[in-house]
Amino acid sequence: PAVSPAPAPAEPPRAPAPDERIRVGMVVEASPHVWGAEYAEKVGSAKRYRGTVKARDSGERLPAGCPAPMPDEPVWLVSYEDDGKDWATPERFLSIVAPVDGQRAGRERTKPQFLSGCVDADRAYVPTQDEDDAPGAPVPPAAQLPTPPPPTAP
Repeated sequence: PAVSPAPAPAEPPRAPAPDERIRVGMVVEASPHVWGAEYAEKVGSAKRYRGTVKARDSGERLPAGCPAPMPDEPVWLVSYEDDGKDWATPERFLSIVAPVDGQRAGRERTKPQFLSGCVDADRAYVPTQDEDDAPGAPVPPAAQLPTPPPPTAP
């Protein structure tokens, strides 16, 4: 007789490092466990759903099948790219893909834009100098040239 596979376990909670706290405007990815173990088993636990954090949420309107938030766990309202819908998502199911505009990431990021067919979309990138100097990035002080003395009268 065939043995059915064990249901996909819920991901264990992890406390994010202080410099990687989720905030409004960040691009995040969610595990399918947000929609319950049955859904995660159906699509595979490695599947990820990308979205943008819109606001903190009360956690009262979680997706069907979503495990309840842990005590004092933040819940975020995330607008997901694949279906365009907003879903309340407990923080333990989210990982940061890209920081808020103008904020520097402490590690490699995945580009949160659509990439052309000639670029490997799964490849992480490190921002170029021009991207680091985008609006919102700290600007180094401009070099000042000395003012020439006024001309002397002959």
